[in-house]
Amino acid sequence: MKKQFFIPLLFILSCQLSIGQELYRDGFILKSPFDTVYGKVKYYSYKEASINCVFKAENSTSEQSFSPNEIFGYGIDDDILFVSRSIGENQQLFLEVVYQGTVTLYAYRDKYRKNYFYLENPIRGDFEQLTQKVIGTKRRRNIIKTYQDVLKIMLEKSDLILDRIENASLSHRSLSNLLLDYDQRYARYRGKQFNGTKSQWPPTPGFYVIQGSADQKLGNFSGTGESYYAGIGIKFQKEISRATRRLYFDLDLTLTHEAFNQRFMKTEEVTDQSQLTNGLNFLISSTNTDIRGTVESITNLDLERYNLGMPMNIKYIFPTKKWLFTINGGFSPQYTVAKNGEVQGILSQNDTILLDIVSPEDTDRFRFGINFGFGLMLKTSRTYFLDFQHSPTWLNQGVLKYKYSFIRLGILLDKGN
Repeated sequence: MKKQFFIPLLFILSCQLSIGQELYRDGFILKSPFDTVYGKVKYYSYKEASINCVFKAENSTSEQSFSPNEIFGYGIDDDILFVSRSIGENQQLFLEVVYQGTVTLYAYRDKYRKNYFYLENPIRGDFEQLTQKVIGTKRRRNIIKTYQDVLKIMLEKSDLILDRIENASLSHRSLSNLLLDYDQRYARYRGKQFNGTKSQWPPTPGFYVIQGSADQKLGNFSGTGESYYAGIGIKFQKEISRATRRLYFDLDLTLTHEAFNQRFMKTEEVTDQSQLTNGLNFLISSTNTDIRGTVESITNLDLERYNLGMPMNIKYIFPTKKWLFTINGGFSPQYTVAKNGEVQGILSQNDTILLDIVSPEDTDRFRFGINFGFGLMLKTSRTYFLDFQHSPTWLNQGVLKYKYSFIRLGILLDKGN
């Protein structure tokens, strides 16, 4: 009995230890702008990064914790840099250097997950917060973009980029792209070489194979039969969690092959005003026939299709040292680019065939579905992944609905460990 409790407990503790180890990333602290100490930085989350820096120096096992008033800043890999700045009376934080060029853009996130942005002109020494005010209710809301006035004042030749300032939003991406564009235009105006840099995490490509099962649902018919489902895919994975390596957006392109040999059956009572249909190739009103009583409807479907898909998912990764557990959810639109099949619709009563129609399958080629899944990733020289995905028949897909359950095995073309 003790072993039964000890083994799961040991596994949980080892997982927690691995997660703690994975939080340590290659990095450095800046005791001053000219004094750098290399080691490991413990990166909990983006919102925690502004308050505290936990650091282990090279060849050391002891942790050191630094507040913003103790060091100049710190960095993690080549991904992200934080520097200490005073943002008000008695308030000093580590701010992320989002963009650095003719001006510097800083940001941090508070415990309520609200983002704050600051702009600094290193030559003039100006340091201003970028803000906006929201007036009114949800139905009638007016946003006063005061940060646009700050941008016009802080940028020496803001007239070069007034078009972009008017359309800029208060976000990491919009502001950094605005400043990058400004420096490029300013460099051309002054005849100088551009040298601005911004925080960015480009998409990581990968590819995978698909193997699983597909199933069809035809109205309120009960179905049996055989199916085949396989394919290949290309993945583009982009981090959206400011270098924490936790939250990602996945955009995939897939080509799948599916084949069905299905039989759908239904028994129903026919009255004077019944509509007899399988939704595919026959529709009969009993008013104009002498069909009454119990009838059996059978639909045989023999179909082969090739589909192009574009799954879009938000994926969360639970980090450990080597193995990563993932969960994801999103949308999976697909379009049938080629198909070959036929539908046989049969009506029978008391072993007598009343109707037997064979016609080409002609249902909608587009399917918009949702999908969710979970899996594992292995970090070596490359990152390998194995996950399970399921796409149910929850959304309106027409009379003939599809659901998929499959496994993906693939590789990401990243730098791995």
